[in-house]
Amino acid sequence: MHRKRAIEFFHLWDHSPLKQRYRISLQTNPCSMLTAGGQVHAELLEWIDQFKPMIQLGAESFNGELLARWNKRHDPKQLNAVLDALDTTWQDYTVFQLLTDFESTPEELVETLRLLILNGYRHRRMRIASSPFTIPLYDSDTRRLLEYNDRLPPGRIRHFTDYERPQPCWMDPLATQLADLADAELQFALNPEQRDGALYRAFEVVMERIRAEQYNWRMHLLRDQAERAMDQIRGARFQAIA
Repeated sequence: MHRKRAIEFFHLWDHSPLKQRYRISLQTNPCSMLTAGGQVHAELLEWIDQFKPMIQLGAESFNGELLARWNKRHDPKQLNAVLDALDTTWQDYTVFQLLTDFESTPEELVETLRLLILNGYRHRRMRIASSPFTIPLYDSDTRRLLEYNDRLPPGRIRHFTDYERPQPCWMDPLATQLADLADAELQFALNPEQRDGALYRAFEVVMERIRAEQYNWRMHLLRDQAERAMDQIRGARFQAIA
C-alpha cells in the first residue's frame, strides 16, 4: 500500500456507488501506515475507520530477533502501534505470521510462539494467518545463503521450482516438528470464534512434544523455558476472558 495513493483512492471511493456493494481489501506492512515520527497516519486511520476495509497486515513475526534477521523495516514496537490503532476502529483484520526460517531452533520457536499468543490475546480482533516454514524463492538471499553454507543436500534441487515449496528437511528436526504441530492448530486462528482456543492449543501440543523428547540438559532447559511460557499464556488467556 502506498499511503498517498490509498488516501486518494479513499476520497474517490467515498463518492462511488460501488461502496454500497463491495468491501475494500488491502495488503500492507506496518511501516506503510506510520508517519516518519512513528505514529499511525491520522487521515489514513480515519478512512480505515470509516470504510472498515479488509486489512491484511504483513507482520511476519512478533519476535524482534527474527524481524532483524529478515531485514524487515518494522520492529515489534511499530507493529503494536499499528495494531493498537486498528483496534480503535472496532473491526477485524488479518495478520500474516511466519513461525520459522532455516536457522530457527526449538528454543526460538517456543519464544516466537509465546510472543504470537500473548499478542494475540492482547489484540482481540486480530485474525492470524500462519505459515510454519520459510520458502527460499529462487532469486532470494535465503536461497543463496543455503547454497553458500552447503545446506542443500546433493540431488535435492533439480529445478528452480523446487525452491517454491517449503523444505523443512534443511532445518533442526525438532524445530520442524514443533512448527508443524503448532501450525496444525494455528490454521483455526483465522476464524474469530476459534482463534483463542487455537492459540492456546498450539502451545499445548508444542509443550506435549517437548515433554516427550528424550531427557538431557538441553531438553531440561527447553522444557523449563516452555513451562514458564505456558504459565504466562494461561494468565493472559484468563485475563482476556475476564
